[in-house]
Amino acid sequence: MIYLLVLDIELNGGIEKSTLNLKDNLVSFYGEDNVKIVSIRNDNKDSIFSNISFLKKLSKTFKSGDVVISMYDRISILLSIIFGIGFRNNKKPKLISFQHADYYAHSLSVRLLRILSYKFVDKIVTLTKKDASLYHNKKAVCTIPNSIPDITIETPHWSDRNIDFISVGRLVEVKQFNYVVDLIPIINDEVSYRFNIYGDGPERTNLEKKVVNLGLEVDEVLKGNIDNVFLPMKNSKVLLVTSQRESFSMVIIEAMLCGCIVISFDCETGPREIITDNHDGFLVRPNDLNAIKEIFDFLIRNADEAERISANAKLTAEKYKNSNVLKNWIEII
Repeated sequence: MIYLLVLDIELNGGIEKSTLNLKDNLVSFYGEDNVKIVSIRNDNKDSIFSNISFLKKLSKTFKSGDVVISMYDRISILLSIIFGIGFRNNKKPKLISFQHADYYAHSLSVRLLRILSYKFVDKIVTLTKKDASLYHNKKAVCTIPNSIPDITIETPHWSDRNIDFISVGRLVEVKQFNYVVDLIPIINDEVSYRFNIYGDGPERTNLEKKVVNLGLEVDEVLKGNIDNVFLPMKNSKVLLVTSQRESFSMVIIEAMLCGCIVISFDCETGPREIITDNHDGFLVRPNDLNAIKEIFDFLIRNADEAERISANAKLTAEKYKNSNVLKNWIEII
């Protein structure tokens, strides 16, 4: 049995979305009866003590030959300790820690706990090669990117798309959607272009104020959550990624699948391992909004170049499809 462990699969976050997609991918090879998602939150409790209690009980149901894939650092640290203490080597299930956050996203104390506890982990899976290079247990580390479904999206020509800029994600400080709003008057100095931000979160109120200060209606820009992100993406010219940090940006791959040209801040990890600058997207220095304007102006003036980059983006997205990533999981399971 393969177990995928999350805090709460009902949460509408990137890790939960990745978990559901990974389950579908593994089921395609191992079968529905052999892959199971387990949420460790018990009766809406999320204390470290309730997590430990739940995991101790759950670990007693694991058998030799089972594979446990932890999707959160907290779960990985706790389970590695429980496994290290509670199982003999020939009885222990295989424990895989799937690292969704970049290495330095967590505090120093968490990083130290990982160093101490991950000696009981059989495999550490990172989303980027950069992150893989930072882990101490080198023999146990491998890189497997997140994947997207094996689908093809029919899209209009790049120049015919009616949304000029799109941004997608949880409205939190680290995503820096304030830069997207700040870009509106810079881009719209002569022509009025359409900006749509999809997502919700604690930064929405601040973003609403910034939109109103520009003399725009809030719902012109802030579109809230959307179930099928491919619907607006296939009609969008440019995806803006303005994050302070990224582990691996699923939204970049989703945009590429739609031939939407990605312009991303070149943060420390993530986008630079997906995007080849000026081939299938663009990387700019963090916070450089004028560089984004220059790229967009170039694309508008050079439709053939825009179509070339859009087509290359679609080709890049192919290697992240489930069927192409699945073999990497099979090798370590």
